[in-house]
Amino acid sequence: MGIYGTYDAQRAGNASPLFIYKETPVASTKMNRWNGNIEAGFDLLHTVCSALFTRGELAVIATNNADALRAVEADTPDMTIRVNPGWAIVETGFAGLADQSVLPNQGAFIAPTTHPRVDLVALSSSGELLIVEGDEAETPIAPTTPNNALALAQLYHRPGAGQILNEDNDAGSYLIDARPRFAHGDAHRHSIDAAPTEAPDGVRSEFSTQDYFRAGSLQVFLNGVLQKNGVDYYEDEGGKAYQFLAAPPATALLVHRYLIERIADV
Repeated sequence: MGIYGTYDAQRAGNASPLFIYKETPVASTKMNRWNGNIEAGFDLLHTVCSALFTRGELAVIATNNADALRAVEADTPDMTIRVNPGWAIVETGFAGLADQSVLPNQGAFIAPTTHPRVDLVALSSSGELLIVEGDEAETPIAPTTPNNALALAQLYHRPGAGQILNEDNDAGSYLIDARPRFAHGDAHRHSIDAAPTEAPDGVRSEFSTQDYFRAGSLQVFLNGVLQKNGVDYYEDEGGKAYQFLAAPPATALLVHRYLIERIADV
């Protein structure tokens, strides 16, 4: 279809050398090529949307929903978990879950016997939930995220655990949110906090933001003067704080603004 919009067989821009108007029957070779063109068009759409929304990087699409694709404990905690519905950009395409899913699909996670273990839950580019089991160790590490997949959560298992919880209770297994950056659906989602919760006192040099900021988007003003990143202050690698080279005086007025990378957990 040469022109976007409503198809009109009599319109020159919508003509195709593959088909004749009202042709019947249609040869399978023509249908195969047409199907291939449709698939290629959707591939292009996914690639363009990925580039516009996240510059081609992995991200959870979290428009008005910070819990999209979050892994959570079962309603009655046991050795299974639930993954909330939601969508993400994985490998420059869209993948996701329409409904809440239970993991594992059958059975339950098995607690380690001797040392702790960290498992990984990920979403593949085809929309499948993956479980990657780690190795037992005194200081366990999480497995590497598979290619063409997006990490959703890590599960820290203690030997003999009988439940997986949202928070660490120093006894059983627990979930660690491993979702990457969020795509909030708008190109510029500005911060709502105008200043850090910490007040300048002449000693403090580090200040925090309410939410995680997009790297390079933070602007800091000291007494109305825009400060220079890398000269007057540095952005924290975690994306939720910044540090002055010299502590601002107690009388200073400190203001900041930034683009939200993702909403901080409450």
